[in-house]
This record gives sequence, structure tokens and C-alpha cells, in this order.
Amino acid sequence: MGIESLLEQIEDILEESKTTLGGGKIKVDKDAILEVIQEIRLQMPTELIQARKIANDRKEIIAQAQQKAEDIVAEAEEDAAHLVEETEITKKARAGAADIIAQAKAQSDDIIARARAEAETITENAEKWSRDMRASASDFVDNIMNDCDEILSAGIDEMNKSVKDIRAAREQIKRAVAKNQ
Repeated sequence: MGIESLLEQIEDILEESKTTLGGGKIKVDKDAILEVIQEIRLQMPTELIQARKIANDRKEIIAQAQQKAEDIVAEAEEDAAHLVEETEITKKARAGAADIIAQAKAQSDDIIARARAEAETITENAEKWSRDMRASASDFVDNIMNDCDEILSAGIDEMNKSVKDIRAAREQIKRAVAKNQ
């Protein structure tokens, strides 16, 4: 059973459901719906599952990069606070802290940018792979349909030839019977 027919089955379950207190609300058979959803999940193309995993991995990479950036900034701020405590070099400490924070921010921005670029590349590759797989499947189905059309046409041609041969044989029999009478 294909995903399309499973979706139609869900629609049938919803249409057969009992209307309750109005407002478009209905009472449905939860187990029937869950069973169909489970079947849909089992039939989902692996490309879709892989694309979801890639999207989740992308989120995780960005979250890790964000956390690392926050850690770097926190460490830089802590270093800056220690420098400020020293009274003689307060001005130098402030300048140094600003540099450290700027470097940390630049480094964190770079990490995030690289993580996003990598996630985008992974996503683009997954989408391209999915499109290629879809195109290959479509080509495969088209080839099968063309082969079926050719086989069917050849069968029809053969049947038409057999019908002509039978008609010709009937005519010969009629002529032979008429001649013998």
C-alpha cells in the first residue's frame, strides 16, 4: 500500500468519524489513525529520513558553535574582569579586554559562519541527491511504461494479424464449400 493510499485511508477514517458538539470537531478512532501513521512512517523514503537527520545535525552543529562562542566570550569577559582589578594597568587591561572580546567575537562569528556553511552544503547535497533519486525513479518508471507500450502495441499488432488470418481462412472455407456444392 502506497503513501497516497494511506493518506486516503486517513481521509476515509475522518469522513466516517462521528460529529460531536459542532464547531467542526469530530470523534475519531485514535488507534486506526495511529496505525495508518505508523504505516506511512514505515514507507517513508530513506532520502526523507536522511534529509531530516541532516537538518537535525545542522541544528546541533550550530548549537555547538553557539555554545563554543559563548564560552569563548565568557572566558574573555572573565579575563577582562581580572585585568580591570589591577589598578595600575586598568587602561591597558580595558584595551586588552576589548581586543580579547573582539577576537573572541570574531572567532565565534567565524565558527558559526563555517558551521552554517557546512550545514548548508550538507543540506544542498542532500536536496540534490533527493532530486537526482526522484529523477532516476521517474526515468525508470518512464522506461518501464515505454517498454509496456511497445509490448502492448506488438501484442495488438499480432492479434490484428491473427484476426486477418482467421478472416482469410473463413473466406477460403466459404469458397471451398460453395465450390463443392
